[in-house]
Amino acid sequence: MSSPNSAREALIAETVGELLGAVELVRRLTSELDAGAQALDAASQRLDAGTHRLEARVDALAHAAQVEVMRRVASNTKQVFRDAQAALIEAMDISARKIFDRELGNASQRLAKQRDALAQGGVHGVLGWALVTAALVAGCALGLAVT
Repeated sequence: MSSPNSAREALIAETVGELLGAVELVRRLTSELDAGAQALDAASQRLDAGTHRLEARVDALAHAAQVEVMRRVASNTKQVFRDAQAALIEAMDISARKIFDRELGNASQRLAKQRDALAQGGVHGVLGWALVTAALVAGCALGLAVT
């Protein structure tokens, strides 16, 4: 291009030069924005992959925690049932012993009264006393076998 002949041509040439410079800046900015967008996309993909790995780890930890909680609940429930069963057996044993002791005491008192009555009856009374004593011994043995 030849040198400008007037101020107007000089101004137009200067404006065209500045426009070309601005266009070049826009082209560089566009390529840098494209590179930035690609870098941002790559970072987003890495973040997504990391998020998926983290979610998998959290899911595995949550599952392990659930399994551990269920195991502990089952263990504690078994222990509570064992304790309740032992307490029930102990209560039944105490109750059976009290009933046996009460019944044995009543039978002993009746036996003492009958013995006194039979002792007054002579030989026939002694035979009756032996039969009552045998019945009481059999009852005691049966009671001990039950408890």
